[in-house]
Amino acid sequence: MAKGELLKLKSVKTISKAEIPSRNKGGVVASLVELEDLETIAKHVKEHGAGVAEAWDILDPERLKKSNPEAAKMKTLLQGVLLRGREILAKYQVNKKLRLLTRDGRIFMESLE
Repeated sequence: MAKGELLKLKSVKTISKAEIPSRNKGGVVASLVELEDLETIAKHVKEHGAGVAEAWDILDPERLKKSNPEAAKMKTLLQGVLLRGREILAKYQVNKKLRLLTRDGRIFMESLE
């Protein structure tokens, strides 16, 4: 098609490449404050160790709906958070001291010491 020829489109409109939204690495999951807290816990456990039978409620979907409605709509939210959480635990080398669990659609973390 020669430059300047017009396409006869019914519903699609032409835009510039600059109008295409950029893709954020990790997107919604990476921006969750719950993962920031998980990373803070992992740092603390690496430096000071974890107490016996310590546990944390990492992600509650009901609480998340109020704070981040966009994340609450994700079908793979739990899997994404679990995957990123396990990466964080491995990064700080505390994956043998802490573990992530899912129960009733929520994510918990408990110490193994």
